[in-house]
Amino acid sequence: RGFEKMTDKEIDEVYRHASKHIRSINKRLNPNNTYLERKQ
Repeated sequence: RGFEKMTDKEIDEVYRHASKHIRSINKRLNPNNTYLERKQ
């Protein structure tokens, strides 16, 4: 199942959903890590 078969809207939703989780996991692992915040 490849990403190229997904619509832009689907990819956007997946990305937003994933980055929400990545951010909270990141905060738990390393509260001082600003990598994701800088990229936004």
